[in-house]
Amino acid sequence: SGGANPIGSLAKKTLIIALHDTRRLIEKVDFITTPGYIDGPGAREKWGLPPNTGPEVIITNKAVLRFDKTTREAYLATYHPGTTIDEVVKNTPWDLQVADDVHETEPPRVDEIRALREILDPHRMIKIYEGRGYV
Repeated sequence: SGGANPIGSLAKKTLIIALHDTRRLIEKVDFITTPGYIDGPGAREKWGLPPNTGPEVIITNKAVLRFDKTTREAYLATYHPGTTIDEVVKNTPWDLQVADDVHETEPPRVDEIRALREILDPHRMIKIYEGRGYV
């Protein structure tokens, strides 16, 4: 895991970045490198992880999934431009719940794009959707 386990296990807030398809987002895994909410509420603490830790969000190329505060299950919060709710649900191998207020993900602001391009990704290795397409 190259250090991902201690970071993901002990950090107060973590995010997961993944491609959104049924090969990468799966319902059940054979091996856990970095635990999320394992099998639901209280599981992290049962396994000795600090309280109030765990993933905050899953960001994919299709959507943003957040975690229900009670069940700890991931749900669809927003879907990216050019994608539909049905497409996200179809590419999720479990019964993905959809937030009542689900909406299209807002494109990044100009200052966010500038920070990504000039500070984090000056060689443009990451494609960014800017409202009119990916650049």
